Amino acid sequence: MAFSESKVTLRRALVLANLLVLALLAALITLQARTDRARVIEMAYRDAENLADALAEHTRQTLAALDLGLTSAIEAMSSLPPNHRARLHEMLADRQAGSAGTYAYFVLDAQGRLVASSRTPQPEPTDLSDTPEFRVHRERREAALYLGPPRLGRVGYAQGRWIVNASRRIETPDGQFAGVVAAVVSLEHLRRFYDKLRLGEQGAVGLFSAEGVLIARSPWVERFLGQDFSNQAVYREHPGFRGAWPAPT
Repeated sequence: MAFSESKVTLRRALVLANLLVLALLAALITLQARTDRARVIEMAYRDAENLADALAEHTRQTLAALDLGLTSAIEAMSSLPPNHRARLHEMLADRQAGSAGTYAYFVLDAQGRLVASSRTPQPEPTDLSDTPEFRVHRERREAALYLGPPRLGRVGYAQGRWIVNASRRIETPDGQFAGVVAAVVSLEHLRRFYDKLRLGEQGAVGLFSAEGVLIARSPWVERFLGQDFSNQAVYREHPGFRGAWPAPT
């Protein structure tokens, strides 16, 4: 009788031990799963930060190259003879040849009329005084390099293509407004670059202006282009940033 009770007690002890082992294993598995999840999340954030840094650096280099081309064009224009449009075209064409991802360089006079283009020595008469770039530089002398809102090109090789204009103000020797020099940037060029760096099928990256306007995005969603996201959290949490950042989905 005592032997039977001892067997029952041993059996219960073994069952209890097995239950304790199973509980311990479950706890270890849960802890490992949480640790792995935290590690995956941490790696995802690190990858996103590295991507944002890479996109921001690419944006800085792109804008710096465009700005150099525009400022050097203004300097070169100051030494050209008056109304020497052939020389002006050649100078713009040189900048265009060395500028990847642009459709054209062009010059507007003080009234917003197209007077020179890198694409042709005799551009068609076109009034671009209604463009944001022209208005900003005419009204704000302090404006430096200005990146306009994305839109479909209206004239020339960029007609019907998504573009954004990078521009600078031209002044007379006494500081009066004399027009605008600009580069027509291909958004398709930016899109291809962003497509290569986007993280996974569910990832999204975009380029915002300093004012919070979405300029380019991958994956490409036209209805988002040109929208103002300055009230979105991603913009408010990083005041004053310029360049690329994870885009709204």
